[in-house]
Amino acid sequence: MKLPDAPLPTFNGKYENWLSFKNAFHDRIGSQADLSDIDKLHYLKSALTDDAASKINVLSVDGINYAKAWSLLERSYEVKRILISRHLSKILNLPILERESTSGLTKLADDTQQHLASLSALGVSVGSEMVVHILETKLPKHTIDKWEIGLERDEVPTLDQLYEFLYKTAVSASKRERAKSSDSERNKSEPPIKRRKFQSANQAFVANTTPNCAACKIKRHPIYLCDAFKKLTVQKRIDLVKKARLCYICLRSHNNKPCKFMNCTICNKRHNSLLHIENYTPIHKSDATQSVIVKKD
Repeated sequence: MKLPDAPLPTFNGKYENWLSFKNAFHDRIGSQADLSDIDKLHYLKSALTDDAASKINVLSVDGINYAKAWSLLERSYEVKRILISRHLSKILNLPILERESTSGLTKLADDTQQHLASLSALGVSVGSEMVVHILETKLPKHTIDKWEIGLERDEVPTLDQLYEFLYKTAVSASKRERAKSSDSERNKSEPPIKRRKFQSANQAFVANTTPNCAACKIKRHPIYLCDAFKKLTVQKRIDLVKKARLCYICLRSHNNKPCKFMNCTICNKRHNSLLHIENYTPIHKSDATQSVIVKKD
């Protein structure tokens, strides 16, 4: 008999995969009356990998051994207590999604339903409220905010409601991903000059190369807003700005491009007011955007 072209289910010896494999293999192979036991054992051996394959390696392919092989697998993997524990553990330890993606949201819903179906087949019912709570803890903040907005104040959502939300959100994420991919491809095909027309003028001021403030080393704010920076003496501020390779005028880093920031509000010279020293001499480098301030003797 020629089997359908669909691939055979496979089993690698993980307890949590046993029931789904057992049912799928029985439907495809085990229940076929026109297949001999020799054929069934041949297909069974082809479907097993890793630890599961080693269980029946010693059995030769003949009509008697198919029943033995299947019985051996059931004794090894159909241990109700272990199966229940594995599926519950899988639900509790579903991965936390870092971002809202099509694959992540879909897999979260699919895996949950698969484990719950296996538990149901084992005679175990898990409360819907508990599963909803577990899944909520796996969602990104942006996604959980959207979920909460759609609920009434005292509404206790069902698991089916959450599944529907996850699948709908996955569709929306898919559209965003496709649009982003299209924009990326379009940008690659456009000449650089054309792309620059759509760039903001503020992009001249790129972020500091260090992830945090150069003064306090803790917060991600511009150095001119840093209390620790303001508490330094002016000379130490100048030294710190020089060390961090920031512009002396705007206190940012913008890759040696001309600085459009305003002059010092105290003396109207080309340095930042936070770097103002009385009786100073500006020494301009070849880079017109920065000037080192040196106190006169």
